[in-house]
Amino acid sequence: MKKGNGKKTLRAVLAAALGTVMLMSLAWAGVTDVTGGSKTIVNTTVENVYTDTYDRRSFALTKGENTFADAGRYFGAGGTMTVQFSGLDTPVSITYSVANDVVTMTVDNYDQLPDGVYSSEYREQKDKMTTTYDGSKLTYNGTDTDYEEDGSTVERINETRHDYYTRNHKMVAFTLTVGDAPVVPSSGSSYSGPHITPLLTAPDAKSATDYSGGIYGLTFKSSAGFSSFQGVQVDGKTIDKSCYIAEEGSIEVYLKAVYLRTLAAGKHTMTILSSEGDATTEFTIGGLNTAPKTFDAGVAVYGVTAVLSLGGMAWMGKKKER
Repeated sequence: MKKGNGKKTLRAVLAAALGTVMLMSLAWAGVTDVTGGSKTIVNTTVENVYTDTYDRRSFALTKGENTFADAGRYFGAGGTMTVQFSGLDTPVSITYSVANDVVTMTVDNYDQLPDGVYSSEYREQKDKMTTTYDGSKLTYNGTDTDYEEDGSTVERINETRHDYYTRNHKMVAFTLTVGDAPVVPSSGSSYSGPHITPLLTAPDAKSATDYSGGIYGLTFKSSAGFSSFQGVQVDGKTIDKSCYIAEEGSIEVYLKAVYLRTLAAGKHTMTILSSEGDATTEFTIGGLNTAPKTFDAGVAVYGVTAVLSLGGMAWMGKKKER
């Protein structure tokens, strides 16, 4: 063996021994006891936010079959429902069927009901409610840091995710005319557009379709949705908005008494215009044989105020005389 190779081997052995001693020294110094480290946890709270919309439609019913187009979304496959009408003690049974988005309804106990015009409150068709997802929004709520016993840290990120939905509620109401049916456009038995139902303006009003003077005007209700309302015509001419009041439910139009007084005696036509279709009915001026009611509520209030004022003046005069 060469002498030089022996020296190299000795150096290698000494270096290995020195490395072992250094590692043992580090271990004795406690370096291997430092574990450290960290982790992150995300805490997400989910909250659902709902916006409710209401799709309302009123259906005008008369004797026989009543057909309504674009109405399938409000009803199921068909069947029978019971509806309570204001002014009727007897519940009304309605049989209906749905075909190609056309709904056909028949009042089963029509012949057992007293003559009159009746209306129901809106009711929700809960099985027809739809829910759509509109999106979500993430909100950062801050970070919490926890220190563990082993020296590690835990970062907790807090956030809230809002999920947004729109719920569309289907609401239906009914009007029922027993006796004289409202007049509708004549286009054959298949007509399925909006219908008009005359309504008594007040319990003591003499007629729903005749104005013979007095404080009460005439009220008419179209089965079209209020959002489709476009105006009112009398005798084929569009009248000014100041002549009537239009309210939702579906389209309820009140012709003011002050306007009706300007019309000639006799028969007139009234049309409620809507994007769903126009509906026409008839009314009369001065058709009742009874003496017209000329009482005016505003005048009455003024008169009572005047009497009270005069009474007060008289009382004050007597007080001065004393």
